[in-house]
Amino acid sequence: IDFGNALTGTLGLSSSEETFHAVPFFFASMPKINWTLNGTNSDTDPDLTVRTTGSTAGTALIGAHAQTDALSGAETRFTVQFGKARSTGIFGL
Repeated sequence: IDFGNALTGTLGLSSSEETFHAVPFFFASMPKINWTLNGTNSDTDPDLTVRTTGSTAGTALIGAHAQTDALSGAETRFTVQFGKARSTGIFGL
């Protein structure tokens, strides 16, 4: 786990299921977490698990928003890529 950087850009899923955990640093009190999946509200738990279904490839836009009051909030978005063929070479290269 890399707590030093927020997820941004595009992330390829390494398996058919991944769990993302929101870690809200630098808030005076515990913020409310809101996850979105493709722009639609998804969950308010600190953890969000995404699973692939079917055999097609695609992408999904995930957002995480932390809010304590009208003035204190933070947000990040990243894309997950799923269903892509994986390499069978040494070390996944």
